[in-house]
This record gives sequence, C-alpha cells and structure tokens, in this order.
Amino acid sequence: MNQPQQHPFRVPFEDKFSDRNYLRKTWTGRLVLANGIMFAILSLSGGSFLQSILNPGTEVLIKFGAKEAVALAHGEWWRLVCPIFLHIGIIHFLLNNAALRIVGRIIENYVGSFWFLLIYFISGIFGNVCSALSNTAIGAGASGAIFGLIGVGVVVEWVYEFKRHKIPAEVLVQGDIIEVGAVGETNRKFKMIPGPFTFMALLNIGLAISLNFIFALSDSVSIGIDNAAHLGGLAAGMGLGLASLLSVPNKLLAPRKLLSKGLVLMSSLVCVGVAFSMTNTDLIKNLYVAEARKQEPVIQYWRYTRWLEFDQVNPQFRFLRGELLIKNGEYDEAMKDFQFSLALPEFKGKFDQLILELSQQGNMQGVMILKKSLSKSSLNRL
Repeated sequence: MNQPQQHPFRVPFEDKFSDRNYLRKTWTGRLVLANGIMFAILSLSGGSFLQSILNPGTEVLIKFGAKEAVALAHGEWWRLVCPIFLHIGIIHFLLNNAALRIVGRIIENYVGSFWFLLIYFISGIFGNVCSALSNTAIGAGASGAIFGLIGVGVVVEWVYEFKRHKIPAEVLVQGDIIEVGAVGETNRKFKMIPGPFTFMALLNIGLAISLNFIFALSDSVSIGIDNAAHLGGLAAGMGLGLASLLSVPNKLLAPRKLLSKGLVLMSSLVCVGVAFSMTNTDLIKNLYVAEARKQEPVIQYWRYTRWLEFDQVNPQFRFLRGELLIKNGEYDEAMKDFQFSLALPEFKGKFDQLILELSQQGNMQGVMILKKSLSKSSLNRL
C-alpha cells in the first residue's frame, strides 16, 4: 500500500547542516558569522560600547552603508546591498540571526547553496528598494532577505498542498523526479494555511496593514518595523522560489530550466533596473521633503543639511533650511541660504507665504529683512 509522500521540508538534513558543522560548512552559517562580525565592528565604531550595542547611532550606520534616502538619490546604489549585513542594536541582531539560522538551514538544505544565495541577496536588495521608495528612514537589517527565504517556503507549501489535493494518484518515480500523490486522499480538505511559512507571511502582511492603519490615525505613533522591506523581500523570494522549483529535480515540480532561467533573468533585471532608476530622480527627493516637514525643526534642519552635503547649491533645500533659520531668528544664516532662491520666479509664492507666516508670528524683523532682500533681487533682475 502506498504511503503519503513525505513533506519536502521534512527530508533529513545533510551532515553539514548539523549544529556542529553548519557555521563552517553552509552559507547560512557563513552569513550568520558575517552578520556577527559586522555587528561587532559597528559596536566598536561608536562612542560608548554599551550604547553602541543597543544602538550604534545614525552617523555610524550611514558610514557603514545603511540605507539612506539622500545617498541613494545621489547614486550610492551599494546602500541597497550593505544594509543586509547591518543591524541596529543587539535585539535586532539576535532576532534576525535566530530567524536566519532556522529558516536558512531549511531553505538551503532544500534548494541548494546557489539558489539560497541568489534568493537571499536579490530578496534583500529588492526589499531595500521597496523600503527606499516608501520611507526615508535610515534602514538596516537582513529582514528583507530573510523574508525572501520565507517566500520560498510559502511557494513550496502551496505547491505541495495543491498537488496533494488535486492529484490523488500513486507516487510515481520517473528518473530523478518524484511526483507527489497518494491513494485515499481524494477527500482531503484544502488547507488555507498549509504550513508555518505561510503563517509567518500572513502574520507580517496583517501586521503591515494594522500598523499602516495606526499610523494613519496618529502621526505621533512610530515603530521601527520596515514593512516595505519585508513585503518586498517576500515577493522577490516567492518569484525566485518558483524559479528554483522549476530548475532542479525536486519532489514537487519537474524541471523546466528555460522557464526557470527566464524567471531569474526577469526578476534580476527588474531588481537592478528599479535600483538604478530610483537614483538621481525626484521620487526620493519629494518623499524626503514630505517626511521632513512632519518632523521637529531640529530634525528638519539636520535632514536639509544632510541633503546639501551632496548638493550645496540646491535652491529648494537652501530655501527650506533658510525658512527654519529665519523663523528661529538666525537672520544672517537664513539670508545666506535664501540667496540661491531669491531671484528665482518659481519661489516668489513661497516667499510671499513665508512673509505672511512671519507676520502672524510677530517676527517683524524677519519680515523687513526678507522684503528688503526680495526688493533688491527684483531690481537686479530688471
């Protein structure tokens, strides 16, 4: 009598995946070690060692290649790769590497080292791309890459469930390919959550929806979970997971290498194309300005100054920083920034609005200085 086919993730681990060997002999272990080394370097690069363990700080993270909107918008594309190895604090590091140890060993054992690395890095990069297009916060962590591995698990679980439900046949062995199916399973109910990978993916999607709803209700609520990176990595992992099942002999799908190569090429081109197209565009700049305006003046000032480190004569950011300065009574510094936009016709309406705001605040000295400078710049244009 035929027995039901064993679940693909319940196959025995190779010896190299054992607890004593996996750190040295598998890419999962090597990535965990690499993350540990980078975390130690980050912790030693900050001020206080104890403080750096809890949070290495913005400047240190930027120095080591964290995802940052300003740098990405000015062409530093490597900031889509480096964050995969960086973590913000000991809790973030331990959680991500515990997940990588568990999930990585399962997926690498199933799809092999080549597919594991391909899925891990493309998912991580695509997760950072999605993150950069949805928020301008400093970002780091392997979460997008790990969710790419979870995406592989989701694909395997659903293909396995679909075949068990739709193909009530005996186990057929054809060369190296084992088709799944067993007699007596025709009435088996289809599971909506066929396994733990699907549960983790749905949990994260539910969390993303819930947090977005909370953020919409209150701008004061904030939490350091990058849902865009998670969901982007998950989507990339699901696509590449299907490609991996179509590429090598496995227990679920027969190889179709041409289709598999096409999927890999397409996903890689999309990932790289989006990554490069997002640099030197107004997409990130507009998002950066919109998010900066929601911050406290001190944070706004830092953000505008950071952008001007790359583009010192940008009239928009010079105006935005000057606006903060003149409202704070720092007139000389404000006028240094305004000199880049005073003579530009497209800023006339913005200066009129600023004069109105200064009048309402009772800052008449700022109003007089600004009107005088505007009048002089108008004469110069004539």
